[in-house]
Amino acid sequence: MKRYVSGFWTAAVAFHQISEVSSRDVELSPRQLAEGLRTGAFDYLLDVRTPGEWESGHLPNATKMFRLGSSGVDPTTIMGCRDKNCTMAVYCRTGVRAGRAITRLVEYGFRSSSLYNGGGVRQWKDAGFELVDSPEVVPRCDEPGYECGACSDCERDEQGVIVFETDSASGPTQAAGYFLIALSLLPYLF
Repeated sequence: MKRYVSGFWTAAVAFHQISEVSSRDVELSPRQLAEGLRTGAFDYLLDVRTPGEWESGHLPNATKMFRLGSSGVDPTTIMGCRDKNCTMAVYCRTGVRAGRAITRLVEYGFRSSSLYNGGGVRQWKDAGFELVDSPEVVPRCDEPGYECGACSDCERDEQGVIVFETDSASGPTQAAGYFLIALSLLPYLF
């Protein structure tokens, strides 16, 4: 009996967490997302899938932000966007990690009214839209609020990915001390 009661409470807590995430974000249909991308309604389109998923194809004009749907990445150090109230659509494979990423962005001070769950690439493809293998769109280093500041201070790893350290320990799940953030720097495509 204890096992059943324990399982019930585990399921109840999990359901509460899922519904809490879902209530914070506005979910877009693939057609709504495509229209928003076409009209420039979003400052950023964030892909929070794994590197392997990204390589298999992504939505046009996306910025890859691996692990944003989990702990360990402080989104404010990657984008100089929080204080400017940018509008962002976030997507993953099915929309679940996108919801988690939106929750993390809200925890870091992004306005929930500016964040949209773009669902997943599954829904995108099912609606007849194509994935691309084009370079990602990333914020420019000289953009105000962009933590990297001077690109000349950044170092590239063997794949050309920018790696920099920060001693910022802000954020609810970030450990104090140094951490590495890898970010591909390709031409700004807007």
